[in-house]
Amino acid sequence: MRVISGDTAVVPVGLGGFASRQLVTAGSSVLLAARAVARKAKKLASHVLEVAEDDLELADGPLAGRRRAPARRALSASSPVSCRARPGYGFPPGMEPGLAESCHFRTDALAYANACHAAEVEVDVETGEVRILRYVALQDSGTLVIR
Repeated sequence: MRVISGDTAVVPVGLGGFASRQLVTAGSSVLLAARAVARKAKKLASHVLEVAEDDLELADGPLAGRRRAPARRALSASSPVSCRARPGYGFPPGMEPGLAESCHFRTDALAYANACHAAEVEVDVETGEVRILRYVALQDSGTLVIR
C-alpha cells in the first residue's frame, strides 16, 4: 500500500499539512480505499470460490470462507485467492483486474486542535519584576490513534 499525504507536488488535491489535519484527511482517505479494496476482494473471492459474499469474512488480513467451497470448484484452505486472472478463474463481468483503489476524502469542516496554557506568576509591585512560579499546558488530543 502506498499513501501520499501533504505533498502538493504529487497529490492532485492537497492544501498542505496544517492544523493537525493529516489523520482527518489522509486517514479517512485510507479508510475509504481499504473498504473499497475489501469489497472488491470479497466479490472476487466469491466469484472464484463460488460462494456468496456473505459467506466470506476479512479478518486480520486473510480473506477466509465461513463455509467450504463447493466440491466442483474447491480450492484448498491454504490456496490464496489471487487478484490476477488464472486459467479457469476469470474476473466477474465488469470487474477491473487488480485490487488498487484511490480515494480522496473531503470534509468542509475544519480540524483544529485545542490547547490551554496557564501560568501562576508572582509580581513584585515595587520593581515590576515577574517570576513564573508554575506553568502548565494541556493539549486536547481527541481520539488517539495508536499503532
